[in-house]
Amino acid sequence: MDASSSAKVVNDVIFYLVGICIFLLALITFLMVYFVIRYRKQKNPHASQIEGNLWLELTWTVAPTFLVLAMFYYGWTGFEFLKKIPQGAMEISVTARQWSWLFEYPNGVKDTELTVPAGKPVRLSLTSNDVIHGFYVPAFRIKQDAVPGMKTYLWFQPTETGSFDLLCSQYCGLQHAHMLSKVIVLSQKDFDQWYEKKQIEMVTVTKGPSLGLELYKEKGCIACHSLDGTIRVGPSFKDLYGNKVKVLIGDKEHTVLADDAYIRKSIIDPNADVVVGLGPNLMPKLDLTPDQISALIEFIRSQSSEGETNQVSSRGYQLYKEKGCAACHSTDGNPGVGPTFKGLFGKTEKVAAAGKERTVVVDEAFIRKYIHQPNVDVVAGFQPIMPKIPLTDAELTDLVAFIKGAK
Repeated sequence: MDASSSAKVVNDVIFYLVGICIFLLALITFLMVYFVIRYRKQKNPHASQIEGNLWLELTWTVAPTFLVLAMFYYGWTGFEFLKKIPQGAMEISVTARQWSWLFEYPNGVKDTELTVPAGKPVRLSLTSNDVIHGFYVPAFRIKQDAVPGMKTYLWFQPTETGSFDLLCSQYCGLQHAHMLSKVIVLSQKDFDQWYEKKQIEMVTVTKGPSLGLELYKEKGCIACHSLDGTIRVGPSFKDLYGNKVKVLIGDKEHTVLADDAYIRKSIIDPNADVVVGLGPNLMPKLDLTPDQISALIEFIRSQSSEGETNQVSSRGYQLYKEKGCAACHSTDGNPGVGPTFKGLFGKTEKVAAAGKERTVVVDEAFIRKYIHQPNVDVVAGFQPIMPKIPLTDAELTDLVAFIKGAK
């Protein structure tokens, strides 16, 4: 089965052309062998006068003409199909940059992977922040350049669910080969759930390492700065914060401490203090607010051994999203279906247990019990509708740490 409607169109044209090539190869090879044997010298020692044949000449003139016109017809109808965007297509903005992709949906959600529903046409509006990139999904048989300073357009309609490779087809610099992403095709129901969940996350992620993680992906830091110690175009964020770094200031080498001030300066003026061994003029100047810079610094701090507590909080945040807690429990103080996590830890709450109301302190023991047995002690003012969430002991510890840090 073809992965998209455009794949079927392109495949049909390719199979048609390949079929013609195979037929002509077989015909020409057969005739060549036939004439070599039929008119070999032993049987025809003397060349005779060769006369023209009108019908033969007409055949080998007219037949190839119709063949070429048929090729043109198939190619033209396929091209027209690929360029004519259907009405009602879902619109997604695509920004290419060295060396990652950013996808923005109509509701404002941004992601580094393209997630779309199966069976629905999708219209992509592409541009580039720096050089020419090529949006290329081999399984869908689609490719379109993303060009700085202009908009280009592309559409496709996925026909089956799954995960498909997304590549850059234009050589765009040092990390070109690593400019990889995925097109994730979900059923309409699963896509609607994902879409709603991402919108909730966008609203609830407002500060700290959680916001920093989103900015790390959204602003393209992920393409140059790893989290596992691997050196790419820029230094790894792993154990960067709090350690000494050798940098070039002017033409002289200096040793500086990677603290808040250094990281802030590196973001605002990326080519002021270039790490020794790494090239200058590679990192672009990021358009960030002061709060976003602070969140990104906090995220970088959480990747160091000094920030172990923040790392635990970051893992807890991922569980907060993955397990669906974000749908009912905000982190900004606004109550939802359940109590907000902001300032919850250490707070005194009234709970109803077996028809009786009592007052408890929301400590670690209470949160653990609440997650294991969610409807035993129900916080006053809320309904007993929380599902039981399957968590390992390590995951439970990380989630409790995240709730504890949501202040």
